[in-house]
Amino acid sequence: MKYKLKENTEYIKIHGLQRSGTNYLTYLLKRNIGAEVLVNAGGWKHGHYCAPWVLDQEVHVVVMTKDPYSWLVSYYNYSKPNKTFSEFVRNQVVFGEDSGTPALYYAANPIQHWNNMYFHWSTIKINAKKLAMISYEALLKHPEEIIKQIARHFSITFDCEFFVDTNKTIVPQMNCQ
Repeated sequence: MKYKLKENTEYIKIHGLQRSGTNYLTYLLKRNIGAEVLVNAGGWKHGHYCAPWVLDQEVHVVVMTKDPYSWLVSYYNYSKPNKTFSEFVRNQVVFGEDSGTPALYYAANPIQHWNNMYFHWSTIKINAKKLAMISYEALLKHPEEIIKQIARHFSITFDCEFFVDTNKTIVPQMNCQ
């Protein structure tokens, strides 16, 4: 069943690997810009770009990147495999089997998977909309500026009262000029 999009609404599809900051990015976008954010509608956020075929139209795409070593350590700690870190980085991995997604992603090792997916996402061909690649590290350091850049890049309204979650407290961060 296809996801039904509203007319006259801008949409942003989120992509990125597990533990890359996609949830944080989604939170900031939903709080601060005038667009609907698609996480798993239009395709699994950790999988291949397939939004135009699932949604019957193109949408803007934001791909969250994370330093490969930081991602590898984070994913290893999150997944808690029954192997050492050294074994983990040298062995085949399967992604998606615990997500309910119909597609499984196999790779010779986690870094090969990182390379495969970011190569795929960085080569997406979009005609009517735009693609943005965002660094998790930059988003952590400058959340307001990054969200403003996304809004400008996609020509989408930016909310003048920027909110970011700091220590579980919502804090207004900007004055709009």
